[in-house]
Formats: sequence, structure tokens, C-alpha cells
Amino acid sequence: MANISIYKKEHCFGCTACYNVCPQDCITMEFDNEGFKFPIVYKSACINCGVCVIHCPITNDFINKEIKQCFGLIHDSSEITNKSASGGAFTAIADLVIQQEGIVYGCGFNDDIEAITMSVDNAEDVSKLRGSKYVQCDNLSQYSEIKKQLNLGIEVLYASTPCNVSGLKAFLGKNFSNLTTVDLFCHGVPSPVLFNKYIQWLEKKYNGKVTEYSFRDKKYGWGTQGHFTIRGKSRILYGTDPYYNSFLQAKTYRLSCYECKFASDKRPGDISIGDFWGVEHFHPEIDTTRGVSAILINTEKGISIKQRMECKVTLFETSFDNISFLNKQLVYPTIKPQIRDLIYLKFQELDFNKFIHEYLFSSPEITIKIKQLIPTKLKVYIRKISSLVVNKTKNRSEKR
Repeated sequence: MANISIYKKEHCFGCTACYNVCPQDCITMEFDNEGFKFPIVYKSACINCGVCVIHCPITNDFINKEIKQCFGLIHDSSEITNKSASGGAFTAIADLVIQQEGIVYGCGFNDDIEAITMSVDNAEDVSKLRGSKYVQCDNLSQYSEIKKQLNLGIEVLYASTPCNVSGLKAFLGKNFSNLTTVDLFCHGVPSPVLFNKYIQWLEKKYNGKVTEYSFRDKKYGWGTQGHFTIRGKSRILYGTDPYYNSFLQAKTYRLSCYECKFASDKRPGDISIGDFWGVEHFHPEIDTTRGVSAILINTEKGISIKQRMECKVTLFETSFDNISFLNKQLVYPTIKPQIRDLIYLKFQELDFNKFIHEYLFSSPEITIKIKQLIPTKLKVYIRKISSLVVNKTKNRSEKR
């Protein structure tokens, strides 16, 4: 038994293309000491056919050569934007595929708050895949399942990180007219094992099971606040949360994320989507209250999708420079912090509570400025007070 060692560990995305394509089933995906999955080859069953190498996205170029169009997007339904991380672009695209009796694949949380690739075939269940997941998603055997659906002629939408989209295309080895791919603006992905330990830490701290977790929540407006629910009580997830804080500071990503070849204007998906951060600088006329998506149209199929969803969304033309202004992961990979390797050296070794306080809360690279924290909390309280005032005024008016 040995690792697939043709390339540096820093190059492996953990996409599972090799695992899914192996004709001998002699490749497994196993966690390393940092909690990321890597392919392991069982030499006794390997026939050295080289299929795994042929279908590896590292050796294949499934990147589109130029972005054709750039837009900002806001879904016309406030119900959808309120439940979306940004402007509702994913839901608009997913609904088109569902209407064609297709299947949508994306990342969702299971009952144990584990991020896994799952599929839905109705509009109601699209909500399971909606929202940001700041942890590496487990693909399981989804590539093989997608191929079966495509061979049956079923319309399929696959939405994931650029490396996973490239992995699917490498696994398939050919184009399918009934496949639509959407890649997400991605900074990097932390370890699933680290995230699981963090969830266990929350459960111990608050004495109950985490039944719901969201990295992004519109309760207090479009931004980076989320929430989790324990014992029926929802708690706000700020950027000062240890796991969230370390993610925002790029300290816990997979090694390949710091050398990501997809961090550019060359994208593998038919469409790329993400938050249009900084939209107010370039389009001050746009109401950003409900959140705004940025979309890059990369292929002719992407253009067709855009045209078909125009009746459900508000679109406005923009430029790649505008979209990438505060989305630097579209220009270059995230820079690896010095403390990153030390974090993963210690997180399995130390008591997790001690680890959190020494490496995620108060490491030398964390500089929490009071002036940065106060406005966020003030906004929360101001919105609460404003809401109470509005409700009281409304009640008085109704009584009169």
C-alpha cells in the first residue's frame, strides 16, 4: 500500500477522480494526519494501467480559455435571496435544471453536520445545497453516479469548487451536452476532521447537539455572519469564532489551495458564481440590501443558461476587474500563513480546547482590533432596536 506519489502532495485536490475511475477498485480515499483525504493505492491489486493518471485533473487542462461575459445578479424573489449567501444565483440556475426533470449535485450538511456532495431533484430540496460551506466537501462516489445519470440522458447540474469541477471533467473524459457545471469563487477549504472536532467542541461547550449550522446568514444583512443551533437556541456566529476566524485568515486550508491553478480568470465551469463584494463602488445605483451575486459566463452553454434565467433575476453588466476587486482569489491563490503547518501539527496532538485558545484564538498572527469588532456588534443591536421600534409603531397604528 502506498500513496499515489507521481506529484507533490501540494498538488492533490482530493477530488476523487482517480478513486472513481480505477477499474480495479484498488484506490481508496483516506485521511492524512491533517484530516484531509488523499488517494491510497493498494499495490497488490494495481495492474499499472495508468487510468488514474490519465484522468487526474493535474495532468488535464479543463479550463476555459476566456470569460465571455460578467454580470451582477439579484434573484427577483426576496424569499430566495433571504435564504441565500449572496444574490441567489445558484438557486436560479438549479431551478432551470429541476424544471427539465434534471438532478442537481452540490454540497450540503448531513444530520451530523458533515459536508458531503448530495443530489436533489425537486425545487424544495434545493435549499439543502444553498449557502456557503467553509470546509472541504466529501465527494464520496458522486462522480460515478453523475456519469450514470448523464449516460441515461438526464440533465445534470454540478456545482462545486473549481478543483472538483475540473476533477469531474477529468473523470468523465469527454463533454456531455446534458451536463452544466458551476464553479464557486473559492478561497480554500479547511480540514473536515478539524471542522468535526470544532463541532464537538461547540456541543461540549453548550451542552447539546448542533442540529443546524450556517456559515452565512441574512438575519442581520448581507455579510459574513452565520449561526448554529443547539438545544433549540440559535446562536450568532461571528468572525471571532475560532474556526470561522481561522478560515477568514486562511490559516487552515488544504495545501493545494495555496498553489491553486484555478485562482485566475480561467475557469473550469460553464458559469462561475460568488459574492459581488464591493459592488457599491462600481454600481452605486444597485440596492445591495438583499445581497448581490457575481457571475462569470465562461462557455456558450453558460450564455444559454444566463438567457434562460433572465426572467427570474435582475442582471446588470459589469467587468471582471470590478468583480475581482475584492475577490482576489480570482487573480491569485491565497498566501499561505506561516502558522498554517504548525496548526495542523498541533490540532491532533493537543487537547482541543487548549488547541483552540493557543492556535485559533490567540496565535501571534491574530490581531483583533476593538475598533473592528464594535461596529459589527453595534450594527446587530441597532438593527434589533430598530426592528422593535418599527413593530411598536406598527402596533400602535393598527390599534388606532
